[in-house]
Amino acid sequence: MKMMRMLGVASGAVLLAINLYAQAQPPADQGSSGAPSSAQEQSDKSSAKAARAADCALARQVRNAIVKDGTVNAVQIYLRVRDGAVILMGAVPEWSQGEKAVQIAKGIPGVKSVQNVLTIWMEA
Repeated sequence: MKMMRMLGVASGAVLLAINLYAQAQPPADQGSSGAPSSAQEQSDKSSAKAARAADCALARQVRNAIVKDGTVNAVQIYLRVRDGAVILMGAVPEWSQGEKAVQIAKGIPGVKSVQNVLTIWMEA
């Protein structure tokens, strides 16, 4: 009985040691040095963060320009910006206001393209 218990404890210790050894090894795709890959990941993350910040700033510029114009009811206009491509979504009371919003957006520096998916809503 004692022998079985000792055998169970020993096999548990061996399994634990194998598990710890396996977790300590670097992934196969990184090879023996994980540092360059880690530096590349950090660079990718920082460039993606910078791109999101630039898109956010451009969206703010477009939104502010539409609101400042005053001829467009921008209450229900929502913007998406990715890599300089602007998508206008939501609703406006007249088609001409949607077209004006597109023209305003196209006039902002940094805007590469504008897609208009605005709909017309009628007031009751």
